[in-house]
Amino acid sequence: LNEKPRISTLVSGALNFLLSDAGSEIYELLGNIYINQAPILKNRDEIISYCSSLYADTSDMQTHLYKILKDRDNLADTYIKPFQALLLHGRSTEISTSCFGYVRLEPPIYERGHIIRGAIVSLIPSGPASEVAAPVTSEVIGALLEEPALLKALQSLNKESFTKQLEEILLRFYKSTVQTRLHLKTSGAEKV
Repeated sequence: LNEKPRISTLVSGALNFLLSDAGSEIYELLGNIYINQAPILKNRDEIISYCSSLYADTSDMQTHLYKILKDRDNLADTYIKPFQALLLHGRSTEISTSCFGYVRLEPPIYERGHIIRGAIVSLIPSGPASEVAAPVTSEVIGALLEEPALLKALQSLNKESFTKQLEEILLRFYKSTVQTRLHLKTSGAEKV
């Protein structure tokens, strides 16, 4: 009889920790959005270099982020046709909170039969923090594909509209996560 409350308490504690972390991650991400016009850039490498500077406060940090973004781009082409943009993303031990940004290219860059009108930058912390950050970031990228108004706000550099819409999308995601976790909690408690 003493085992049930203890297991239930452990599940409840883990649930509260996860939901608290998910809420904090969403809050931090919404506070780390960068949307702006890039200076005139001539090629993919210049785009990656510029994007690596967005969240770097030192030249060493910029070099570190450049390597992460460049390695990912070398691993697989990061061009996303529906966005007409590069999706530059990666994980870093040097950042403590997720970052999301978009830079519009004017004029666009033409490369390998594609027109690159911008670059989306998504960086998340590596290690245990990525377990919470990765699903939130995936939700943002998925929403860009599924919500034309969100993508339009991003591409038109309307940070206020983009952030407001993204906040609503992430709130729905958070509520869905809570409902899923509560369902798992009640299912797990019934099995014990």
